[in-house]
Amino acid sequence: MSWGAYWMYYDCKNCGTHYRWTLDYLSDPDFGRCPNCGEENVLVAESKDLKPEDAGKYADYIVTQY
Repeated sequence: MSWGAYWMYYDCKNCGTHYRWTLDYLSDPDFGRCPNCGEENVLVAESKDLKPEDAGKYADYIVTQY
């Protein structure tokens, strides 16, 4: 049985991008960084905290180095 991915949600203070990382990539050295500008950001929500109506504004971070 799988519960699906657990997401960490971020808002970039530098460029305004809304994005999310799955915990599957926690060991990635760039985990949590903005996919557009590379800025390290502060976590704003986790899967358990995010309201369903807000989930659509966060894009998936696509890991390209694997």
